[in-house]
Amino acid sequence: STIFRMLTVDIAPDYGRIFQKNIEIQQHRLTFLKNLGYCPQFDALLKRITGEETLYMFARLRGIPSKNIDRDVKNMKNLYLRMN
Repeated sequence: STIFRMLTVDIAPDYGRIFQKNIEIQQHRLTFLKNLGYCPQFDALLKRITGEETLYMFARLRGIPSKNIDRDVKNMKNLYLRMN
């Protein structure tokens, strides 16, 4: 929905400001996103994507900088492979 897209900084609000714990989304995007959680009613998407795609999705949702995502996903995959 539109509100979710604004909260994840996918689109900017037409007017007004969004705060979370006195943190404004437009000025402190990464801090805002690190404190944001999302719990869907059902996992319609998660059953259709790979584990790697899931890691990429949650990295973006959690506000991990784009330049770090490939490295972090690779590290998680390597950790999983070592454990199994």
